[in-house]
Amino acid sequence: EENVVLRTRSEGFHQHYGRDNLVRRGLGDNGIEGLFDSIRAKGADDETTKTDAIRAALAEFHATADEAVMVGDRHHDVEAAAECGVPCVGVLYGDTANEEELVDAGAVAIAHTVDELRATLLGIAGSAGEE
Repeated sequence: EENVVLRTRSEGFHQHYGRDNLVRRGLGDNGIEGLFDSIRAKGADDETTKTDAIRAALAEFHATADEAVMVGDRHHDVEAAAECGVPCVGVLYGDTANEEELVDAGAVAIAHTVDELRATLLGIAGSAGEE
């Protein structure tokens, strides 16, 4: 299995991760923290919203919503992306939400596996280049 982070990075994606604590440690423990261009976090008592984090990532990379895609595992992720005009791919391989939750929230695609996520992201990038 080819690493989705490495493959999408090599295809020109900027990598951004939006949570801290355990996730940042997990990225570091797996030796991939350096593959992300940005890691932002929302602390438990932080007033920053997911929408704020998405807008900040767009601003940091001077990107428009149509140049971005969000990957999320809960309806909150899909809804925050939609507030920013960013399409969101829902993922099911973490067992945090069911497909109906993500579809109902407006996910543009659903990935059941990491391989499906990689194919979906690379397909989105390919179709954007055709316009």
